[in-house]
Amino acid sequence: MVYNTSAMFLSQKQKNITLYRQSLELLPRQISDTIKKGKWTNAGKLRPVKTIIVNGMGGSNLGIEIVRSLFKKNLELPVMVDPGYEAAGYVTKNTAYIVSSYSGTTEEPIAAYRKAKQRRALVIALTSDSDNKLATMAKRDGTPLFQFPTAANPSKQPRLGLGLSMAGFILILNKLGALKNSIIKDFLKAAKRKNSDAALVAKRLKNREIVLIGSPCFEGNLKTMRNQLSESAKNLTSYLTLPDMNHFALEGLQYPKSNKKRLAALFIDSKLDDPRIQKRAELSKEIFRKNRIPVISHSLSGKTSLEQGLELLQFGGWLSYYIAIQNRVDPMQIKSVDWFKKNLSN
Repeated sequence: MVYNTSAMFLSQKQKNITLYRQSLELLPRQISDTIKKGKWTNAGKLRPVKTIIVNGMGGSNLGIEIVRSLFKKNLELPVMVDPGYEAAGYVTKNTAYIVSSYSGTTEEPIAAYRKAKQRRALVIALTSDSDNKLATMAKRDGTPLFQFPTAANPSKQPRLGLGLSMAGFILILNKLGALKNSIIKDFLKAAKRKNSDAALVAKRLKNREIVLIGSPCFEGNLKTMRNQLSESAKNLTSYLTLPDMNHFALEGLQYPKSNKKRLAALFIDSKLDDPRIQKRAELSKEIFRKNRIPVISHSLSGKTSLEQGLELLQFGGWLSYYIAIQNRVDPMQIKSVDWFKKNLSN
C-alpha cells in the first residue's frame, strides 16, 4: 500500500488548526470552569504573608503576568514573577511562593519548589487536574495545591489555556488576602467572547516582524501576544511599553535601513489610559511613520481595564491564529522548542 504522506500531514495540520480555534473560543468557559470546579488540596487557612512571588515558565506565567498588570491598582500585596531554577535570597517565611506549571513537569519551577521549601516560604502549587509530578509532590509534602480543570482547552497547549491559569491565580490571590471577593465576580462577568478585527489586522502585518506597543496596564497582554505570535504563528515579535520606550526606542528606528521593509508597529490604544500615555502614543506613531515603518492601531472598547484586558487577550489569540494560517504553518507544532528540550535533556 502506498501512503500519501503529504495528505497525512495536511490532515494533522488541519486537525491542529481546529483544536487551536476551539481553545480560543472556549476562553470564557475556561474561566468559569476554574472558578466553579477548581480544586484545593491541603489549603485550609493560609498564613499571612508580606510578598507573593510566582515561578512559572512560558505559557505557565503568561496568565499570571496579565493578572498582575490588570489588577495592579487592586493588589493589596506586592506580586513578582521570577521564573527559573532558583528561589531568590529574599524568599523567606513571609513569602508566598507560587509554583506554576500547567503540565506539572517543568524542570525549572520544580527545582525552585524545593529551594523555596528550604527557605521556609509558604509554597503553593498551581497546576492542571492531572496526576503530574508537581501535584504528587504537593500532596506528599502537604503543600497547598490548586488544580484547574482542563476540559475547556482541547489543544492542551498552556498558551491557549490562559483562562485556566488566570482564574486559578486570582483564586489564590483571594485566598491570600491580596484581592477582594468582588474581583472574582467582576472577572467572571467580563469573561465574554468579543468579536475583533484580528483577521484584517493580520493581513496588514503580513511578512512583517511585529513590534507591539501599549501601556503598562496591558504589559501582561503584550507579553502574551509576543509569545503566541512567535510560538504559534512562527512570526518574530517583540513588545515595548509606554512611556518607557520613549526614553530609548525611538532613536533605534533609524537602523538598520531595512526596518521600513521589515518591521510593523501594532499600537494597542485605550481611552482608559492616562491622557499623557495617549498623547505619547500618538507622537510615537508619528516617529514610526517618519521612519517609513507601517503603523497599525487597534482600539479597545471595554468599559473597564478588566474588560479591555480580556478583550485584548482574545484579540491576541485570534491574531496568532490568522497569522499562522497566513504563514501556512501548524500553530500547534513547536519543532524547534521540542528539539531544544530534547537535546537539553540529553
